[in-house]
Amino acid sequence: MVHMGLSKVRVGDVVFHSWKCSYGALDSSMYCLMVNNCTVSADQHTSSQRVPILDEFGCSLFPNILPHVEYPSDLNGGLLVHAFSLDVDQAAVFFECNVKLLLKLNGICRRPTCPPLEELRGARSRFRRRLGKA
Repeated sequence: MVHMGLSKVRVGDVVFHSWKCSYGALDSSMYCLMVNNCTVSADQHTSSQRVPILDEFGCSLFPNILPHVEYPSDLNGGLLVHAFSLDVDQAAVFFECNVKLLLKLNGICRRPTCPPLEELRGARSRFRRRLGKA
């Protein structure tokens, strides 16, 4: 089920994206949810302008502005971000993600673990310094 909870926000406002799956009586004992391959675009219908923001493992590609998805339970995921714009002429941002159910193995969710954001931030800063960029 897709639910669009917000209609208007301003750049900089805090926005919480959340995903939840209700699968029935045995839902959390058999499955866990994983959010991955997220993109943002300024136009809902133009696939060529999509910017990847979460990779195939659900890890942030922009750790300085976007955290990894957090999972408070097996079938709930969320992402706390500050609203941003891709284009000064068009304030709307369209956010699209894949959501899949993973089968647990011996009751354990085998969702990939993302590297700590601090490591990613440091690695990108070191890389930029090596290229001579501040």
